[in-house]
Amino acid sequence: MKKKRYFSFFLWGFLFFNIYAVLGGAFVRATHSGAGCGAHWPLCNGQILPSISRVQTLIEFVHRISSGIILIATIVTLVISFLFYPKKHFIRKSSIFILIFVIIEALVGAALVYYGWVYKNASPFRALVVSIHLMNTLLLIGSISLAAFAVSKEIQISNLNNFSIDFIYKKNIKNLFPSLITLFIVFIICVTGAVTALGDTLYQPKFVGENIIRDLENHENFIKTIRIFHPLLAIGLALLSLHFVWKIYEENKDELNKDNFSLFTILVFLQIIVGFLNIFLLVPVWSQLIHLFIACVLWVIAIRIYFELFFEPIIIEQPQNK
Repeated sequence: MKKKRYFSFFLWGFLFFNIYAVLGGAFVRATHSGAGCGAHWPLCNGQILPSISRVQTLIEFVHRISSGIILIATIVTLVISFLFYPKKHFIRKSSIFILIFVIIEALVGAALVYYGWVYKNASPFRALVVSIHLMNTLLLIGSISLAAFAVSKEIQISNLNNFSIDFIYKKNIKNLFPSLITLFIVFIICVTGAVTALGDTLYQPKFVGENIIRDLENHENFIKTIRIFHPLLAIGLALLSLHFVWKIYEENKDELNKDNFSLFTILVFLQIIVGFLNIFLLVPVWSQLIHLFIACVLWVIAIRIYFELFFEPIIIEQPQNK
């Protein structure tokens, strides 16, 4: 059990480091550093240790190092899960999904570099790949979160009962629809937010509301147009998600921790405030990173809620006689 406790600490550290890497990727985009290593991947300017002659090269190279650390941590997670847990165990399945999403993450990152969808490239393909990149990132963070929640819950239960625990899916049909709708809402908000952030980087506004009417009428670039609609869309969908989240709580209040729902609600309103602050300050890098960080935490809290709602622990091994 002591080894599993260490594994739990490792998974939580892995989760937080992934969030750091997400923020690092946003910093690369916001500082136009995506081409800092040229068109080379995974090498930087064709070298393992490049000459740091530009700030953009340093920023991109540091981000690539963090991606390499994530790959190593993924392999460690996979090995430990196969050593500690039996076949078809929830933790094993989670570790496999983590590996899959990390590989996709690397391939998408490589595509951005190889095809030149970085720096000031404003093509629709870049917006599409950025959206796919963020969706995969959410799935990766969600998989790590599920593994971390499961190991922590297993330790808690095992300490009380001395049983080995697995987790199975509960056929909670009545809550399936509102749960899927909420997760879909979060996806839509995050994807439009990613394209909006890209638009703010490519077309830095000089004052609040700059060229709104012209952008709507001329459709010069859909990236510029979508960033106009994102704030209103995000607010409406966020409030709708709160409706579904609290509906779920009211129907399952005896089984669920209210603190998770309260924290989710607080973060939604905080995110709205930071979003408007981001607009009025003309999207500085620091406020973009705060906005993204809150989005990541919101996603983790949502995963926590649905883990408790749809997965239940089962005993897979009786304690041995002393």
